[in-house]
Amino acid sequence: MLLRDGRIISGQIDMIAVDRSVFWVIQSAGRGRVMICSSDRPVVVRAATSDSAR
Repeated sequence: MLLRDGRIISGQIDMIAVDRSVFWVIQSAGRGRVMICSSDRPVVVRAATSDSAR
């Protein structure tokens, strides 16, 4: 995920608010959980998975 300020966050989306105004990401490499707001203008990209991982 790319944020407006140029930061890149990788991880798994944990929860999305009903109104989609915020969501929580559990960051990769044990970096903890972070809240992302719509005002952060995130660009979310889903990583491709291999057939064996399904």
